[in-house]
Amino acid sequence: MPTGSRLPTPRHVGLLPLALALAFAVRPLAAQLEAGDAAWRDGRHDDARRAYEQVLATDPASVRANYRLGILASWANRLDSALVLLRRARRADPADPDVRFTEAQVLSWASRYDEAIAKFDSLIALAPY
Repeated sequence: MPTGSRLPTPRHVGLLPLALALAFAVRPLAAQLEAGDAAWRDGRHDDARRAYEQVLATDPASVRANYRLGILASWANRLDSALVLLRRARRADPADPDVRFTEAQVLSWASRYDEAIAKFDSLIALAPY
């Protein structure tokens, strides 16, 4: 046997199916996210919603899917659902200014003005210009 080569151990062999499953799951997830984005850009919001829901079934922390579904929920006046989705997006990326702004906006639509003002103020503090 050549020096430096090692045969896979049972531990390594068990990881191979997991690694292959993860590698193949990433491609469909990215494709599904792109399908949602394309539908969003084209104004086909029902198609976008379905695509983003499929993304969340695989990756519940997807910032873009949560964010866009939060916007769609807010447009349907489902403000509590919108806030759940936006907060999930914010947990995944706390610094995203679009998510933070939209969360503040939805809070104001829900008549939760003190919370909305605090969120807007935190954004202004970051970029006071």
